[in-house]
Amino acid sequence: MQNEMQVNKNIAKPYNPNNFNAIDAVIAFGFMILILFVYKLTYNVLVGFIVNVTGNNGAFFVGSIMQIFFCVVIGAFALIYSKIVKVNLINGGGFLKQKKMSTDYLMVVLLACGLIFVVSYVNSMLDFYAQGVADYLPSFDTFSLGEEIILDETASDYGLFYLLVACTIFPAVSEELVFRGIIMRGMSQYGKTAAIIISALIFSISHMSFSSMIYQFLVGLSIGFLVFETKNINIGIVLHFFNNFIVGFSALFKTVFINMLTFSVQDYYENLISLIEIIWGAICLTIALAYFVRRYRQSVKNEILEKSNNNDGVVYRFIDKTSGVISTQPWYETPDYSAGTENTKILIGDKEISIRKKSHKVLCAVIAALLFVVAMGMFVLRFLGVL
Repeated sequence: MQNEMQVNKNIAKPYNPNNFNAIDAVIAFGFMILILFVYKLTYNVLVGFIVNVTGNNGAFFVGSIMQIFFCVVIGAFALIYSKIVKVNLINGGGFLKQKKMSTDYLMVVLLACGLIFVVSYVNSMLDFYAQGVADYLPSFDTFSLGEEIILDETASDYGLFYLLVACTIFPAVSEELVFRGIIMRGMSQYGKTAAIIISALIFSISHMSFSSMIYQFLVGLSIGFLVFETKNINIGIVLHFFNNFIVGFSALFKTVFINMLTFSVQDYYENLISLIEIIWGAICLTIALAYFVRRYRQSVKNEILEKSNNNDGVVYRFIDKTSGVISTQPWYETPDYSAGTENTKILIGDKEISIRKKSHKVLCAVIAALLFVVAMGMFVLRFLGVL
């Protein structure tokens, strides 16, 4: 029940309850397809030119800069689009950057270790088949966007820059704003489970990697579930960051360490490191899963208390233009979208904005299906080495 009362505008911290809808998710999906296509063509032309002219010198640095630029573009799209439709990417639409979540963040780091060191070994089977395909298709590329940077003599100079910036910070922030911030929240119009699965599928396909598509899908599912569970998109950004960082750091460490050894013992220590990674990953995954399963069960039993914990002062206000009555709702209570008429407005400070309505489900589903076909076509071209 709405608690109607006259309130002063300075009582509570302003909160925008409006959320993205399905058409927003479809638009973001279409933009991702377009920018991926442009990125791939530009990358192939520019880096190919550098390789032909300089013999790989500078290709690593240019490839890293291009990847950062790609992330900046999609991040800028998310921020600009959210401003246009008047939806808050971080604190809005039933999501909130909540307080006292240090344990959640710690468990997210452990979950990242578990996913990388345990689940990622599923990709070894796909890598085997991918290499088999590569024997018949010389142009076939098994790498994803984040792994295709061409190594050259400048790689050692810019390796740390790539690991900390191009491979981790920029992708973690920009991709989460689009995939979980807009696409998943928009697809929640079809239900939470559908939103998590659809956004994870789009996330996996967008990486255009045959060998890592299952792992990327599982990562997308994990991030989507945790963002919905915690109502905090920063949880997704942190998990995405550490996922990319640990992958890059592990590969860099093993490469440097193994190359320091004599050839006769390299295989032994490489297998030993892999075994240690699996054991450590299994421990981390067990602890993280136990924590989040327990957290989920507690939130189901006492949903209101879980959502409002340490955030009781965050509410949103709306006004009935006919009666002039200003009412308040806690941030976790979804507004009545059917009440999105001219007579009911949300108050954000001194500004009045309309309650956003849900978009046409069938139409958006058809458009999303068509975009998915296009994305799969790009994936096939990537698989064949054409794109």
